[in-house]
Amino acid sequence: MVEPGRYSLTQGVPVQVSPDARITLLAVDDSRCPEGVQCIWAGRIAYQLELASCGKTEQFVLASGTQPQAASHTLAAAPPMRIALAGEPPPRGPASARPVERVDIVIGPD
Repeated sequence: MVEPGRYSLTQGVPVQVSPDARITLLAVDDSRCPEGVQCIWAGRIAYQLELASCGKTEQFVLASGTQPQAASHTLAAAPPMRIALAGEPPPRGPASARPVERVDIVIGPD
């Protein structure tokens, strides 16, 4: 079981969310329009996450800039827990800027 709370994740660095569970930000796909560029589609930012608990792993994606339901994920746990983005991601910088490698999430009851 994961513990409710707010967690800051950095790509590739596992974070303990309970004594027997950890969550890792595996990858970030940022297709949002770069600063100073005119785009016909605003794009989206998607975070690929992995939860490892009791010898099992579950991968899922949280995304912003798409349907609202994509910004959260319900874990198949007892009791069910929900993982969601903790607010809007920072705006995308210029195309030459370093890509986003972190995200804040909130875990709570579903």
